[in-house]
Formats: sequence, structure tokens, C-alpha cells
Amino acid sequence: MLSVLPVIYFVFAFSKEEPKTRTCISRAVVTASAACLLIGIFLLANYHLIREQIGLLLSYQKPALERWEESFLSTFLFQIHPLVTATALYSGYVAVKKRDLKYIIILWLVLVIVLLQIRRIRYIIMVFPLICLMASYGLRYVRSTEAKKVFVSCAVVSSLVIASFAYLPFLQKLSAENLKKAGEFLDTRNASEVEVYILQPDDPAGNLIVTVPLIDLFTRKTILHNDDLTSGQTKQAVWQSPLRFTWQFRNPSYYRIPGIGWGPHIVAIVSESARDPLPPYLNIRLAGLELVKSFDDYEGIFRFRSSVRVYEKRYEGTP
Repeated sequence: MLSVLPVIYFVFAFSKEEPKTRTCISRAVVTASAACLLIGIFLLANYHLIREQIGLLLSYQKPALERWEESFLSTFLFQIHPLVTATALYSGYVAVKKRDLKYIIILWLVLVIVLLQIRRIRYIIMVFPLICLMASYGLRYVRSTEAKKVFVSCAVVSSLVIASFAYLPFLQKLSAENLKKAGEFLDTRNASEVEVYILQPDDPAGNLIVTVPLIDLFTRKTILHNDDLTSGQTKQAVWQSPLRFTWQFRNPSYYRIPGIGWGPHIVAIVSESARDPLPPYLNIRLAGLELVKSFDDYEGIFRFRSSVRVYEKRYEGTP
């Protein structure tokens, strides 16, 4: 992405406007030298960290690019409103007609993305502001003020409609919502502490121990969980798993259960599905407790899913 810097230099070096070419060269040399010096110091000071990040890029992110990518059609005609894309394309026609060299600066990164066929949105999000600049450049030369208002209004209103009536309902159906709802439900119970157990599926997409702090995020209760009891039974090291970080994650020590023979009156069990059978050790732990709530929504799309079952001690006289 830093390739735009020499483009800026060449644009101004060959521009008829100030600064002159000699001034441009001097500024470019000073800027490049200072940047190289600072980058070199940073690389030397953080050599081990940078090496690990490059290793992660080559072993994890690069293979992932071959498994999943969005199309330019989806990116520029759905994730970006078609009118924005249309006015951005029109701006190119205007720039060529006006022979505006500065337009190359905002166009450059978009060209790099297209030429290198970088399709995954998370890696090209930095070009979206440039698309907006291109669109605004094109709108400047639309003569009708009313047409400009229509273009902008359509882009804004349709984005709000899609966010409110498409994305939001979909997000509310994700299985991750089970963790949020479970946390909110736990706040309605009398006990101050909740013991959480994890049941790993036979063919896991990711390690469910990451759900423990997520439940904690949505409840005021004290969460207690012991990784050694639940996460080591079916864990497998999947080096190129899309959710590799879940296998490398370890819950903080403050979640640890105090000791053997101790336990709160509420137990939450996180599993792939609320219909998954319970192992013998959990049947023993749940003696004297009964299922009071189950959260098992599933959108039917993603492999990684989570459900929560809440068990509570039933006191005499409680309806």
C-alpha cells in the first residue's frame, strides 16, 4: 500500500504547478530517508515479533486467501452502493478529459487491488475512502443539483435499510447470540457465581473455550471455569484452521475453580448443540440440579456454533 508514495512524488514532479521538480526531489529524498531510518530502527527493535508475524502470514493468512474470497461484483455493487461505484467510474472519464494527473494518486491503490486480484474485503478496506473521493470527484461535474441529492440520498438510505433489515436480523440469529442471551439470563438468577463447562464436538471447527470470556462479557456474575477439566479431551492442533487462534487461546487464571468438592448452585454448559449428550463426569456434577433454560439458536451457515444450557439447584418451595 505504500507504493502510492512514489506515485505522489512522480505526479508532483511532472506537474506544471508548484513545487518545482528540484524541490520535489529534495522533499522526496528527505522523506524517504527519514522513513527508512525509522522503519529500520523499528525492525531491529522488534525483530522477533516481526519474524513471528511474517511466519503467521505465510503459514496461516496466505493459505486462507485460497479458501475464501469475495468477488469484485459483490464488493463494488453490493458492499458499496452501485451509485457510488458508478460516479467513481464517471470520475475517471472526467479526470482523463481534464488531464488531471493528481487523480492518479487516488486511483492508484484501486488499480493495484484490481490488477493483483486482491478480492478479500478485509485486505482492501483501505481503498474504500479512495472510492468515496473518486465518487465525490465525479459528482462535482454532475450539473444537476437535484441529481446529486438523489445519488447521495439513495446511497445513504439504501445502506441504512440494508443494515437495519438485512444485516441486523441476520446477526441476531447467529449462534453467538446464545452466549449473549445466556449471560443476560444468568443476571436474573440469585446465585453470584456460575460454573462453566465446555463440551467439544467430535469434529470441532474451533475451540469452544473462547466462549467463556464471551459469556462473562454479558453477565455481572462471577464466571468460574477450569480449562484442564474440559478443553483437553478432544482438542486437536489444526495449524491452518481458520480459527487457529481459538486453539492457542488460554483463559485467564482468575476463572479457575477454587478446588475439588466446591461448586456454585448454577452450572452453564457450552456445547455445539443443546442436544449433545453429557459425559458421565458432568452427570455426576449436575446431581441435584435441573435444566432451567436452553439457548440453541443456529443460523445454519457457519460451522463454528455454540449453545448454552443452564442448570440450577432447585430449592424446596420454589415453583
